[in-house]
Amino acid sequence: MNPSEVTPFDEVKQFEKRQPEAIVALYSFDNRCRFASATHRTILGYSQAEMIGKHWSEVVSPEDHAHANLAGNDAVLLGQSIEFGLRVLTKAGERVPLRGAARILTDADSDEYYLLFIAEVAAL
Repeated sequence: MNPSEVTPFDEVKQFEKRQPEAIVALYSFDNRCRFASATHRTILGYSQAEMIGKHWSEVVSPEDHAHANLAGNDAVLLGQSIEFGLRVLTKAGERVPLRGAARILTDADSDEYYLLFIAEVAAL
């Protein structure tokens, strides 16, 4: 596949293959999940289908909303990968600390951009 033909969805699937234990998610400009790795079920209890269309604020712990919003904005405005730490809510309502990185991906065909998040459970 020609690099110019690689879509954000192709890229995120490649990350999922390279890091099978990580939580990998792709969020669109409207802040809704467009791709969720299989680890969402094993770590958070959500199926991939349940994650699609979910707003990030439904998964990030309320006390971390401001931090998550700033991290996402920084990734977009700076155009570079940023590291973050935050707590997410499992389907059962438990908080799980994550550490990871976010970066912007642009779809060359549509000029839409997405935020790619790759995270692992952080030690307490």
